[in-house]
Amino acid sequence: MPLFGLNTDDLATALDAGHDLVAELSHVCLEFKHAYWAEKQRRHVLDFGDIEQAARTILDQADPDTGTTVGQIYRDAFDEVWWMSTRTPTPCRKPSSAACPPRHQATASWWGT
Repeated sequence: MPLFGLNTDDLATALDAGHDLVAELSHVCLEFKHAYWAEKQRRHVLDFGDIEQAARTILDQADPDTGTTVGQIYRDAFDEVWWMSTRTPTPCRKPSSAACPPRHQATASWWGT
């Protein structure tokens, strides 16, 4: 069975035909992203996503001597550090410990209330 219901030649033709459209869409999206960021800077505003990205940048910075990231330092210093990362599939350092149960088992007593 051909991929996407097209034979190889038809698929290559379709991809070639869509190239200019996708390139223009990509260009427009990048222009919007830059203009939107410039407007936020002009107004001196940040949204949650900006703050989240800034925090992530800080947490991902590594010590040039040891290679240890700021995020790893905090994960090692505390029993409970929620860290959602594309590199680590678990939400915290000790996913199976009582201090850090799986997300679906989090209870009010776990949160300290």
